[in-house]
Amino acid sequence: MKDLSGRLARWSLQLQGFNFKIEHRKGSENVVADTLSRCVDEIAVDPTKLLGFETTEFAGDEYKDYRLARKLQSLCDHEMAGMPTADKLRAVQEKVRKCLESAYDRSRRRYDQRARVFTARPGQEVYRRNFVLSDFGKQFNAKFAKKFLKARVVKAIGGNAYELEDLDGRSLGVYHAKDIRV
Repeated sequence: MKDLSGRLARWSLQLQGFNFKIEHRKGSENVVADTLSRCVDEIAVDPTKLLGFETTEFAGDEYKDYRLARKLQSLCDHEMAGMPTADKLRAVQEKVRKCLESAYDRSRRRYDQRARVFTARPGQEVYRRNFVLSDFGKQFNAKFAKKFLKARVVKAIGGNAYELEDLDGRSLGVYHAKDIRV
């Protein structure tokens, strides 16, 4: 790879100590792409299959010591050269799992900040988004128009859509909850 910076450069340096082969997987077989939209508890994928490695047996006590040393960052990648391949693979798998979990957590926190609960009842007065376009012929600029106009809820259609009417009783159509404010 050429001109790497930031995260790609760090990953490239970390993976240089390993011998691996990159293979293309079609979308239906690529479970990694779908994991960020799922809860970590729902991910029931064996990490060996996730990275395409064959399952190997690990020595329990030796691996625990190695894992502890890696957590404490007392081993450098160049010191891993003498390690058995199974330990190297396990370390990479553990790192990938942690990165997926942290990416999921960041995504969930960002989504939770944006999400809002909206429910309206029939007859309630709300503000609907004003979808208006500029018109040069009429010398009208949409930037100066009101962003929201007052309306009344006629009925709820599904969980996120509402039929609205203006305050004079004329039907305005169906609006999504994201385009309605209380």
